[in-house]
Amino acid sequence: MLLLIVPSCTFAQNNPYKINDKVYAYYSKCSKEIRNKKALAMTDTLFAMAGGVHDVKAQCMTLLLKSLYYYYNNDIPNFAKARSVLYKFCCKTPYTQYFFHSWSLYINYLLRKREYKQALNELNAFQKEAYKLKDEYGIGLSFVKLGDVYIMEDQFDLAISQFQKGIDYYNANPAKKRQAYELYLKEGSAYFSKKEFYKSIDCYLTYLNHWEVKSELGDAYLMLACCNFSINNSVEGDKYADLYFRWKAVYKKNFDNNYYDYLLLYQYNLAHKKYSAALLYADSLGDSLYIYCRRAPAYYLAKEYEKAYIDQSRYTESLRKQYDKELNKTLTEYTAYFENEKLKSEKNELALKNSTLKVAQLQSLKQMIELDRQKKSLELSNVHLELNNKNLKLVNQHQEMLKQKAETERLRDKANNISVINQKNQSIASLLALLLIIITVSSFVYILLRRKAEKQLKREKETAEMARLEAEKADKLKTMFLQNMSHEIRTPLNAIVGFSSYIAESCEDLDKPTRNEFLKLIDNNTNQLTTLINDILDLSSLESGYYKVDYGEFNLDELCRQAISTVNGRQKERVELKFIQPKESIILRTDHVRTSQVINNFLTNACKYTEKGSILLTYEKQEQNVVFSVTDTGCGINVSDSDKIFNRFEKLDSFVTGTGIGLNICLRIAELLHGEVKLDKNYHDGARFLFIHPIIDNK
Repeated sequence: MLLLIVPSCTFAQNNPYKINDKVYAYYSKCSKEIRNKKALAMTDTLFAMAGGVHDVKAQCMTLLLKSLYYYYNNDIPNFAKARSVLYKFCCKTPYTQYFFHSWSLYINYLLRKREYKQALNELNAFQKEAYKLKDEYGIGLSFVKLGDVYIMEDQFDLAISQFQKGIDYYNANPAKKRQAYELYLKEGSAYFSKKEFYKSIDCYLTYLNHWEVKSELGDAYLMLACCNFSINNSVEGDKYADLYFRWKAVYKKNFDNNYYDYLLLYQYNLAHKKYSAALLYADSLGDSLYIYCRRAPAYYLAKEYEKAYIDQSRYTESLRKQYDKELNKTLTEYTAYFENEKLKSEKNELALKNSTLKVAQLQSLKQMIELDRQKKSLELSNVHLELNNKNLKLVNQHQEMLKQKAETERLRDKANNISVINQKNQSIASLLALLLIIITVSSFVYILLRRKAEKQLKREKETAEMARLEAEKADKLKTMFLQNMSHEIRTPLNAIVGFSSYIAESCEDLDKPTRNEFLKLIDNNTNQLTTLINDILDLSSLESGYYKVDYGEFNLDELCRQAISTVNGRQKERVELKFIQPKESIILRTDHVRTSQVINNFLTNACKYTEKGSILLTYEKQEQNVVFSVTDTGCGINVSDSDKIFNRFEKLDSFVTGTGIGLNICLRIAELLHGEVKLDKNYHDGARFLFIHPIIDNK
C-alpha cells in the first residue's frame, strides 16, 4: 500500500502518457492484445512491473486495461468487480480520471442496450462521485454524457441545460476552454432538433470563431448552411454551403451518406429552384417520415400540388403512427415501472408486517413472563400473609395460656415453671419447622413453573428457526430460478436479435446458404425461447392445481409420429431419430396434449445430449399399463443422479441450454395421469427414459 503515496519515478518518460518508458512499451503490447484472454496475465505482469518502479499512474492505467478486457468480452459481472478494484486504488492517487473512464464505458453499455433510465441513474451517481473526488475529467464528462442521453430520449431542453452547464464549467477553468467550444457543437445540434435555428446559429458561430483546427470546421459549416436555409436565408446558406463544399475538397472528405449532407443538398437545390434534384436528395434522407416531410414542399414549389398533398398526407399519417408508437412505448415502460414499484412496496409491506408480528410475539411473551412472575410473587405474598396470620393466632393462644398459667402460678412450684418454658420452646420449634416446609414447597412450585416456561420458550424458538430456514430455502430457490431464467431467456433472445440485425444490415452481401443458415439459427432459438416460456407456464399451471385432465381416445402410433415430427431437426447431424412401431397398435384413453408433452420433453433432452448414434421412440403394453420409452446413445446419466434429475431446476450439465424444469414437469404430468416417469437404470449405452401410463377402462 505504500506504493500508492510514492510519487512516480523520474525514469525516462518519452511517451504520450508520461510514464516509465519500459512500462509504456509493455503497456502498448497489452493494449494490442486486450481482447484476448492472455491479456489478463499480461496486465498482472504489467501491474507488478509498474509497482517495481513506483509508477502509480501506470498502475492505474493497467487496472483500466483489465476492466477494458472484461468490457470488450461483454463479461459485465467481472467488469463490475474490476471497476471496484480500480476505484479503491485510484481514490488513493491523483489519477481518479481512469476510474471515471471505466465507469463511462459501463454507461455506454447501458445506452447500447437502450436502458436509458438506468443509464441516467448511473450518470447522476457518476456526477456526484466526480464532485466528491473533485475530478475535473469526471465532472466535465458527466455534463457531456447526461446531455447525450437526453438527446437519445428526445428531451432536448434537458440536453441543452446539461451542455450549458458543461460550457460554464469549462469556461471557468482557462485550461479547459477548448473543451467548452466542442460542447457548442452539441448544443447547436440540440437547438437544431428543436427547430430553434437562430440559437443553433449562435452556437455554431461561437465554435467557428474560436476553433483553430481548420480540418475540424466541416460540421460547423454544414450545420450553419442547414440552419440558414431552414430560416429561408439563402444568401448565408449559399455562403456556408460553399465553404463546406470547399472544405470537403481541400481535406479529401468523401460523401459519407450523412443525413445532414443530404439535407444540405436538398435545401441547396430547393433554394435554387432545382426541384428534381431536391426531390432526389429528399429520397435519400433515410426515414420515410423525413422523406415525406421534405418532398411535400418541393412538389408544392414545383406546382405539383396533388403529389404535394399526397406526401403531406403520408407525412401526417407517419407522424401519427410514430406518436402512437412512442405513446405505447412510454405507457409500457411506465406500466412495467409501476408494477416493479408495486411489487417492491408489497415486499416491503410484507417484511414490515412480519417484523411487526415478531415484535408483537416477543412483547406478548415478555408480558406473559412478567404476568407469571407477578402471579408467583403474589402467591408467595399470600403464603407469607397466611404464615403471619398463623403466627398471630399462635401468639394470641400463647398469651391466653400465659394468663391461665398466671392464675395457677401461685399454686405451682419451680418445676412447673421449667415445664412451661419447655413447652414454649417446642411451640417455637414447631412454628419454624412449619414455616420452612411452606417456603420449600413454594420454591419447588416456582421452579417447576419456571422450567415449564423455559421449555415452552425453547419450543417456540425451534419453531421460529424452522420457519426461518424454510424462508431462506424458498428465497434461494427463487434466486436460483431468476438467475437461471435470466440466462436462458437472454441467450436465445440475443441470438435472435443479433442474427436478425446482421441479416437486415448485410442482406445484399450474404449468399443464400449463409442466409438460410442464419435463418435456421433464428428459428431454432425462437423454438428454444417458446419452449422455455411454455415450460414456465406449464409448471405454474400444474403447481397451482388449476389444470384439469382432458381425456379422450387416441391412436398411439399417430401420437408418436407427431412427437417425432415435432422434434425432427433438433438432433445432431450424425444422429438418427425414428419411431419403432409395435406389431399391434393401441388406442389409449389419455390427455393427448400432456402425454405428447412428456414424450416431446424426453425426445428434446435426448437430442441435446446425443452427439452420434440414434434416438428411438417406442411403446409396449405391460399388464394394465402402456410403457413409452425414449432410448438414446448419448452421454448417459450416473445411477446416483437418477432420482434428483426430476427435481426442479436440476441440471447435470450447466453448459447445455435449459432451465432444469422439463423433467419435473414430466413428473407432475405423470402424477396427474396416475402414471410414473423414471430412468431405466439397467440401460448403460446412453439413457433410456420410461413413461408408464395406466390403461383406463373406457367404461
